[in-house]
Amino acid sequence: LRQHMVWEPVWTSVQRNLAPNHPIAAVLNHFLKECYALLPALEVSLLAPGQTFDQVSAKGGSFEVPLIAALYSTYNFSATYFDTDMAARGAAGVPGFVYYQQLSEINSAIREFMSSIVAYYYSSDYQITTDSELTAMLAEVAPYIKGFPAVTTRSALTALLTHAAFSVSAELAAYINRHPYLYIAVPYAPTV
Repeated sequence: LRQHMVWEPVWTSVQRNLAPNHPIAAVLNHFLKECYALLPALEVSLLAPGQTFDQVSAKGGSFEVPLIAALYSTYNFSATYFDTDMAARGAAGVPGFVYYQQLSEINSAIREFMSSIVAYYYSSDYQITTDSELTAMLAEVAPYIKGFPAVTTRSALTALLTHAAFSVSAELAAYINRHPYLYIAVPYAPTV
């Protein structure tokens, strides 16, 4: 949900509102294009009767779609930013918690990179609010994703781009690293 489906409306809005040469389109397309590509594969090879989820999930593939819908109804985009999520789980700063320590370093590196991109293209917060393509893209997405942030500053845009890149790369990899064994040894799987 939080690594694929939530990003589909964002990617769709990028395609509708940002010119192909818009710097934010270039960044988001790089990370989000594969999220959208997952949907047909999900429908055909994972959720279809007799396919993967029928074989590995206790309730089967037909249960997954209503489950995803239920999860989406309570999903809050802003609560899934890495630092916010880890603090809410009580995991931020826990000594020896390797998951947090390593992903925190990756998230920080991504944030630094995204900050440099935003600073290069936007010299002030005013430029963010007067970028008609960007504001149209953000306005189109906001009603469909609970907790989608108002992006009116360079720091907010940096945070959104960091969240996009982090959640569909490092965070996703951390969650699905043991995917083939996820339902075999549930106590050893990360909580998602």
